[in-house]
Amino acid sequence: MRAKDITEALAKGLPNEKNVGKVLIIGAGVAGLATAQMLRKSGVEVQILEATSRYGGRVHTLTDYGKTPIEAGAEFVHGGKSAWAELADIHHKTMLNINNFEDVYYFEQRLWSEEEAYAHEDFAKVDAYNSLIEEADFSDTEGFISMAQFLHVIDCPPNVRHIADAWLSVDYGTSSYRIDARALQKARQQWSAGEQNFYFEKAGFAELVEQAFADALPCVLLEKPITQIHYSEQGVKVETPAGEAWEGQAVVLTVPLGVLKKYLITFSPALPAEKEKAIETIGIDAGMKILLTFSKAFWTPEVGAIFGKGYIPEFYPSAKDGEAILTALVMGENASHLSKLGEEEAIKMALRELDAMLGKPDASTYFVKGKMIDWGNTPFQWGAYSYPSYQSEEARTVLAKPIPPLYFAGEATHTEGHFATVHGALETAYRAVCEILGK
Repeated sequence: MRAKDITEALAKGLPNEKNVGKVLIIGAGVAGLATAQMLRKSGVEVQILEATSRYGGRVHTLTDYGKTPIEAGAEFVHGGKSAWAELADIHHKTMLNINNFEDVYYFEQRLWSEEEAYAHEDFAKVDAYNSLIEEADFSDTEGFISMAQFLHVIDCPPNVRHIADAWLSVDYGTSSYRIDARALQKARQQWSAGEQNFYFEKAGFAELVEQAFADALPCVLLEKPITQIHYSEQGVKVETPAGEAWEGQAVVLTVPLGVLKKYLITFSPALPAEKEKAIETIGIDAGMKILLTFSKAFWTPEVGAIFGKGYIPEFYPSAKDGEAILTALVMGENASHLSKLGEEEAIKMALRELDAMLGKPDASTYFVKGKMIDWGNTPFQWGAYSYPSYQSEEARTVLAKPIPPLYFAGEATHTEGHFATVHGALETAYRAVCEILGK
């Protein structure tokens, strides 16, 4: 599908030749809101039921932490050809290309500038894994092959191996030991959104959510955790633990994969065994951001990210007005470890790692305040975003398949490489709307 098809459907809807009745949507994240927006524009009555006290899901912009919006959830526009990028353009959001900034890398006991790093023979080898995974031939192999194994096979130099692990972890939401090489290869081959990454110069993602899905927002009911879904040819009925109930002709389930894995929603009739297996097969792991505010910046304005060697693979500046704020992004086992330590100790760990890389206590000296956003322990999220686990590409297809009048959307149901992205969630919403309307 084209990005333009999605943005036009959000603005104008699609022909409703089936005269679809009321549609219930479970979850007010991007997939749920986009589904509702398209259906309302198509003349369909919708009701969105959201378990938490806010809409947006994994788009979560903080307006009370820094002087300007700070993203506690999704933050980057992955690809300039995506529907999310087109929506940003439509709503006049200036996007900055993160590739225009210079990353800094810690290895061999010191920090290397991007120019220095790429001139280093071993670093050039680790950077080559991207093209090597796309070209790899797995035809004579069987079973799970982790990216950790793949890096070993291609002789990734040990002194820079943690850099490859860092890239994989922050891009795909878990460690290299849990990412399946074949699934990653397929995802990279299917990727079509463009290779550049962007962030908003000023406003947060939440503002674009409010603008792009304005017609859907009045349909949201907050703090309505659905735990029962009944579906049949006669229609659907959903219920909360408090006994509240809503009925309609169809229901679209857009909750995060972490929610599905906890089996807090009971289906009647039960989901087919292959659907339950798909939920178990697709991977989602712990993840978190740690926001760190300093009285002054000890990094230059040109720095895009600092890649380290400790529990925290990446730090990057995240303030939009020059305020000295770094975001620490952590996934997988490391995020689980820091979660167990708790916010105070996790922040201390982040400061120690920064001081060690700098070779002086600048981070500790200038530290003002911090905040941990623990996605793995956030109710009704319970994880970062889906990752390419073993056999996950087939499982996504199974999970996405509708059982009318029950439909599925959300990034984990994306079958063509755009899982774990906002635009991927948008694309699944468009797919679900087309299924409902018979397109």
